Amino acid sequence: MNQQWTAIEAITPADLADPVSNFLHEQGALGVVIEEGGSASELIKAYFDPQQAHEATARLTAYLSSLAVIFPHATRISVTVVPVPDENWAIIWQEHFKPISIGASLMVSPPWETPKAPGRHVIVIEPAEAFGTGTHETTQGCLELLEQAVEELKGPRDELSLLDVGCGSGILAVAAAKWGLKRITAVDNDPVAVESARKNASLNKVEDRIEFVCVSLADLEGRRDLVVANLDTRSLLEHSAHLVSLCFQGLILSGAPVGEWERVTSAFTDLGIVLRREILKAEWASGLFSKM
Repeated sequence: MNQQWTAIEAITPADLADPVSNFLHEQGALGVVIEEGGSASELIKAYFDPQQAHEATARLTAYLSSLAVIFPHATRISVTVVPVPDENWAIIWQEHFKPISIGASLMVSPPWETPKAPGRHVIVIEPAEAFGTGTHETTQGCLELLEQAVEELKGPRDELSLLDVGCGSGILAVAAAKWGLKRITAVDNDPVAVESARKNASLNKVEDRIEFVCVSLADLEGRRDLVVANLDTRSLLEHSAHLVSLCFQGLILSGAPVGEWERVTSAFTDLGIVLRREILKAEWASGLFSKM
């Protein structure tokens, strides 16, 4: 039996699943899967070439130690390394990713599927590339709120501008293009994520509608009609004023656990914007805000 893959498995508190999975993506994971791991926890499986797995595990251990300085409950994260036989790789990967309907008009599908979805826009996402495959509650919440916001915003769709902050796989920007927007900017501070978003836009034949930029949130300039930011709680709070300053009409936020959502909403409403709609899915919250 030739063994060609290794899985790093981490059981994390739900509110730390995003930063841990994003970190594993940044270490060169061939793919990352997030599953329910039990009460208030999630199981992250990150697949690596065995030669990279040892170093990635060491870096993850160091990262978790630094994370525990800010979030003491990070010490509860358990990490194991599991060999994956090569003949099972394709089966394991494809079992985790099936077409999924989101909102009223979307279906997200991996490239190996050809779903029949009458009346829905099919978005093809390569799940091995970057965070944001449509399976996580924060991504779904953003997509549902974005769909509603596009319907409600003033002006022709092809004139509306959108900024996707922390674009990951680019799924939100691609969805906006499917709904008719043409002035879309997708940004991430990770060049691997930006390249992944560009590839996914190409898979969906909407790359001509999206500008891709590798830049940090703090360095973003200009204003758009709608801003979407699927980030962690700390980033949302740290950059709350800047995020509000970037939007003309609407701001969609996600990435905060339900237990921290009130603190996030208070920080943003104190800046003079109004929470119009919120979606709570499992342990995660998403919200659509608008300028008064």
